[in-house]
Amino acid sequence: MFDIAWSELLVIGVIALIVLGPKDLPKALKLFTYWTRKARGMVRDFQGHVDEIVREAELDEVKRELEKATNPDFVARAIDPSGSIENALKIEEPPTPAALPPAAAPAAEPAATTPATPPGETQARA
Repeated sequence: MFDIAWSELLVIGVIALIVLGPKDLPKALKLFTYWTRKARGMVRDFQGHVDEIVREAELDEVKRELEKATNPDFVARAIDPSGSIENALKIEEPPTPAALPPAAAPAAEPAATTPATPPGETQARA
């Protein structure tokens, strides 16, 4: 973070010991750690509020997108670009057989060798 080496920390400690003295150094360290914790807590709280604001902004944006996507006019325009909801919601019926193109004629089947008998009659064997 601050890129302070152990040798630099040792120099700062020796200077603090000389300036403050061995009697007041523990009190100074306690005071320093108190204010450091307090500052970190404030930064954490501020970061939490910023994250909450960002989340709310993203949720608002997602909510607007969802409302726009569920709007019937938007759905109708997605289906029918002309924007007519009546045309978009109209159900198309399947085409009638007359409207279908004619199918290819099936191949001719070979003629049967035995004559057809009317229903209900049996054919006599020769």
